[in-house]
Amino acid sequence: MLKRLSKHLFCVFASVALFSLCGDTFAQNRKNGNVPETIRLFEKTGDLSKTPVITCLDISKSNKLLAVGGDDHIVRIWDIEKKKFIWESQPADDWVRGLCFNFDNSLLVTAEQSGQVRLWAISTTGEPARLLQTLETPQGTQKVVFHPAKNQFAVCGFDKAVRIFEINNQLIAQQKKQLETPATANRAISYSPDGKFLVCGGRNGIIRLWQTSDWQFSDIENTDKRSINALVFSPNSSKLAVGGNGPIITLWDTKTKKQLDKSLTRDYGKTFSLVFCSENILASGESDNIIRIWYIQSAEVIGQYAGHQGTIASVIFTKFADEACLISGSFDTTIRFWNLNGIPLNSVPLEVPAAEPVSTALPAFPVVE
Repeated sequence: MLKRLSKHLFCVFASVALFSLCGDTFAQNRKNGNVPETIRLFEKTGDLSKTPVITCLDISKSNKLLAVGGDDHIVRIWDIEKKKFIWESQPADDWVRGLCFNFDNSLLVTAEQSGQVRLWAISTTGEPARLLQTLETPQGTQKVVFHPAKNQFAVCGFDKAVRIFEINNQLIAQQKKQLETPATANRAISYSPDGKFLVCGGRNGIIRLWQTSDWQFSDIENTDKRSINALVFSPNSSKLAVGGNGPIITLWDTKTKKQLDKSLTRDYGKTFSLVFCSENILASGESDNIIRIWYIQSAEVIGQYAGHQGTIASVIFTKFADEACLISGSFDTTIRFWNLNGIPLNSVPLEVPAAEPVSTALPAFPVVE
């Protein structure tokens, strides 16, 4: 559960987009003034008891913009280089559960628990994002994902359907297909990097994997049959990682639809977010407030990131100036940037080191306005 920091640490704040810088995660980029280590959100009223829980993040393919959504019904965009929020939406009707940039950074789609899906035009010259369209779906939405190479996005939520929308040259989105799913509450959805697969999973623990060429599908029953919270493909689309309320993260071969020999097992917590850092390195965001780095071939943890004080709802892998990085968003209302240079992404020694913190817990927040 979310653990909120003491109010007196923040008595000097009354605005929405203040942030704190601490730790030594990105020494070089901090020297260059490019990347903060921690961003904290505040409500406009200055009521520090109502800091918004973060539930979704996405970074533009240019690595310049970070979109943030949470339970205060607001979407925000953080400019990585300027180190500030450059735009925020008017409050939506409900919790923002999912968001995603398109392949050329010109569009952002957001999904609300109310069932509304909003399409935004994103400026590359600093103007505010512009609302293009509001789409209504019958039930609440949970996740939304853009196709890696097309202006097509897929939405899932609290009904037995995945809806595929396509955007025409006039930037109008229309539903082109509705795919039936085996679950009534779908909590995770993902396109493969090569665009050949779309996968969805939810409450009943069944994974439905479609081939996007003809929309034929295969159903995979996850090992522990518990709710699925996160699905992600490996960079070459050959593997699918699945995490949820059970004690294991399972790995599947997308060609054979069979489970790989080794599962990733932890003693405590639930998996809420997953991202591949390379073909053999996977990062998981957990309900015990830890980000774990897994070496898939040996099914071992080779690093841990501590510092969040709430469930890690979203985790992204990217690079800044050739420095590998994880960006995480948490129920503790913070976004954190973690340096992965200590993790061998391309090759791992035969003797994998025992798990130990790669980044220790950050100190108390010395706040800089």
